[in-house]
Amino acid sequence: MPQVSIIVSVYNEERYLRECLDSILNQSCKDIEIICVNDGSSDNSAKIIEEYSLKDKRIKVIMQRNEGLSCARNRAIAEATGKYILCVDADDYIRTDAIEILYNKAVKFDLDMLSFSAKCFNDTSDKSFSKAYYEFRYLPDGFNTDCFNYKDCSDFMEKMAVTSGLTLYKLGFIKGKDIKFPPHLYFEDNLFFIKSLCSAKRCGILKDIMYYKRIRHSSITQNWCKYYHDYIKVFEMLLEYLKSIKIDDKIYKRFQCSCSKKIVAKYNEFDEKYQDKYYRRVRKFAQKHCPEMLVKIEKPKNILARLFVEIQGQRFSQSGSSSSSPGSLICSPVSSITVSVRRNCFL
Repeated sequence: MPQVSIIVSVYNEERYLRECLDSILNQSCKDIEIICVNDGSSDNSAKIIEEYSLKDKRIKVIMQRNEGLSCARNRAIAEATGKYILCVDADDYIRTDAIEILYNKAVKFDLDMLSFSAKCFNDTSDKSFSKAYYEFRYLPDGFNTDCFNYKDCSDFMEKMAVTSGLTLYKLGFIKGKDIKFPPHLYFEDNLFFIKSLCSAKRCGILKDIMYYKRIRHSSITQNWCKYYHDYIKVFEMLLEYLKSIKIDDKIYKRFQCSCSKKIVAKYNEFDEKYQDKYYRRVRKFAQKHCPEMLVKIEKPKNILARLFVEIQGQRFSQSGSSSSSPGSLICSPVSSITVSVRRNCFL
């Protein structure tokens, strides 16, 4: 049994894949297996994986049609044989002694999961920079990072970095609790991490930087706008899970507000086109989980005009009478129109 199974899911990452694989193969800990899942890449990623697998027998190759990151990772976990697993994104890389250090601490304290710090670097300039989110700066003084459970970190657990690449997991624990990434959804790390944290009896944190995370600004805005529905959906699933395990009410309410703040903050960064698209969904989430965030939601400039047209159309279809035409509806008194719009858009 290898000490650690390192999972690399690959989708069109030919530009960065070699750097990632080199950092793994050059680990000071040699007792590892590397599971590369080619998730239907259309570039040269598959050729690069095959090339590396011929040079190093520790590499296992899985070829599949494009099913998304979650499905790729779930399949790799099912086939992993290491005592621990670590997911590394194909455009990132790890310290050459990372596995040795992480494995030794995990074994020493018999940990179910061990989280650690990361340094970010710019994709275009290679300039590195720190983010408090990835470096545990929120930890209170004197907190025992060697061994704890979620109840011990209840005051700040909603602040913890959920990125899968920043946690080493015991494979037996993950399989025993049947924890899986939600298929066909982006932002899948959130649910996987919180389920693991709430199920684990022994967690640990290592503040040392072991992982180098590439920030690709060219794709961030596009992906956020395209998959924002997934972001909300994952948070809905997370809150449903916390409710199902009957977590302490104070923790649950803190997560409700934390999720709402994150959703609203990201929404407010969108341009008017996407604010108009997601406005109702964001308001619905905030209304249910953290009503005080409603006043923080920016309103698209054309929301009143759009809702007015919708309301008029609904009135016309509902009336069905010859005496009420679209023209006559549009000429309704201004005061009644204003009341109707306010009632229907929750302003």
